Amino acid sequence: MKINEYQTNRHAEAVRRREERERAAYEAHKAATELAEAHAELEQLLADARASLTPTPTQGAPWDAETRYIAGDTVEGYVALKYSRNKPPAANLGTYWAVQTVTYPAWGDIEDGTVIEVDTIVTYNGKTWQCTEQHIKSTVYKPKAGSSKWSEYTE
Repeated sequence: MKINEYQTNRHAEAVRRREERERAAYEAHKAATELAEAHAELEQLLADARASLTPTPTQGAPWDAETRYIAGDTVEGYVALKYSRNKPPAANLGTYWAVQTVTYPAWGDIEDGTVIEVDTIVTYNGKTWQCTEQHIKSTVYKPKAGSSKWSEYTE
């Protein structure tokens, strides 16, 4: 009697484990199917979005009421702060647009040995300088009046 009960319990345990494996396999298959369907839906959404995209605005070009601008786009001295369309920069400063400011690297922040190209603009001793002749950054060629490598820059 005890052997029969033991065998019955072992058989029941084996059946339970097999059912668990089958249930896990079914759940994995179901999840994979759902994932594949979601992937296909996402691919279709991307394809639809690409089809309706408007051209990227040319940076620095004149503002255009029909163009869609996103944060970082620039038009004639303004930079977009967030998405906008038909929001003129001058009338929407602080909300959609900001005045574009130019900052130049400080001479001291440029590593010695860096090649300084012609037209590179830097700040040094409270002034803005433009490189007139390619050279390697060193204390010998620092921006100063009368330098053969630099001229004072005014916008």
